[in-house]
Amino acid sequence: MSQDERLIRIFPNLSEYNVSLEELTLEVSVKNALLRGGILTLAQLLQLCHTELLEMFPNRKLRSYEDVIHGLVCISEEPVRTPPFASMTDISDLLGEIQASGKKFNFFQAAGIWKSEEIHTRLLAELLNPKSIFHDKGADFLGRFLRRIGVNLPPEELENAEVRTEVPANQGRRMDMLISAKSLCLPFEVKIWAGDQDRQLQDYLEYVQSQGMHAPKIYYLTPDRHKPGPRSLGRLSDSQVCLLSFPKDILPWLSECRNAPGVPADVLEIIKQLCDNIQGPSARPGGSCFSRWEEDVLDILYGDLSQAYRLSWTECTSQYMTFTLKKEGSLEFAFRIKKEGPDKIQLYLICGLTEEDGKTNYAIAGSYIADNPTDFQELLKATFPDPNKVRVSTARSVWNRLPEKTFCERRKGEGTMEFAKRCREEIVGRLEELLGHTL
Repeated sequence: MSQDERLIRIFPNLSEYNVSLEELTLEVSVKNALLRGGILTLAQLLQLCHTELLEMFPNRKLRSYEDVIHGLVCISEEPVRTPPFASMTDISDLLGEIQASGKKFNFFQAAGIWKSEEIHTRLLAELLNPKSIFHDKGADFLGRFLRRIGVNLPPEELENAEVRTEVPANQGRRMDMLISAKSLCLPFEVKIWAGDQDRQLQDYLEYVQSQGMHAPKIYYLTPDRHKPGPRSLGRLSDSQVCLLSFPKDILPWLSECRNAPGVPADVLEIIKQLCDNIQGPSARPGGSCFSRWEEDVLDILYGDLSQAYRLSWTECTSQYMTFTLKKEGSLEFAFRIKKEGPDKIQLYLICGLTEEDGKTNYAIAGSYIADNPTDFQELLKATFPDPNKVRVSTARSVWNRLPEKTFCERRKGEGTMEFAKRCREEIVGRLEELLGHTL
């Protein structure tokens, strides 16, 4: 029996129903996918073969298909007309060899921006913006978010609120996000991979307050709701910082937005993609939020090193990750872990220069060192007890400060987790050797 014949056998009585798709109890994203495909009625839905139906859900496959089947069970709330549906075993047979996969097509993953603080902050700000020309939901999303974090504003203030990103502050710094209303101002610092900077939270909150805005606290959004370090807090007390996390605060809010009435289909899809990306492959061992769907040695290393040590991550891409070792003035030493193909990790000791916008640039430090050798020597002495273990040249061309290339290569038959574990041991061992102390 073909799959199409099996589908007809499972739902023999439904062809008598003449109802619109709106009467089916379906998940919003599933219903919108069908509507986008021109499926407006139950009769049109039943004309699809199982392959055609599955092709309408390239992101979700089995789960979406089963949601359609469940919706058919609940048609019109008429139990007397409910046909004898097949068991879940039959449904699985119907789908053949198709399996629910932990991997999905995800825009953030495919574009290599799954862990970009800037991208995620801008997207959250756009959803929160009551004047957004994209979601056309006014202050609905903003009101839901503020109520969830314990902030209540009157409707007129919500409608007139302003949501901005990369807001200029003191000393060339920029706040990640600022929500401004007539009676209240909420500054946000978003951390996914980057570490804290000196007096960062203190400076942001004091800057907002110095502008005459009522800002009793600053909001610190991270993957795990961890506390900011003392260097970032400065003079701030714990009561002046509200800790938020993507899994516990952002995901529930996004879920609430998805279920709100009248959300455009394209906005629903973006929210779903964002939720999937934040959650990451959490079902697999070692999986966590903001991880890639495929098992990747860099993601494993980041998760392992972040849990074990408080490292100041400054940049992370699909090919390398960098964290600061020591900063003196505008110059710093940083350690880079770079993936040279799927089976090799190379370690680098590099220098970076802080630019006017507060971001570190690792490409232009060589020129600065050549022109300011004294600054480099001071950084060198402050970082390493034995400077002879690194390359101390002040030539512009010096990039990697390790005296020799350091690789960690995958052994034959070695899995990604085992490979990452060996890389971690190599990284920690090399760092402790250079710094002269345990991490």
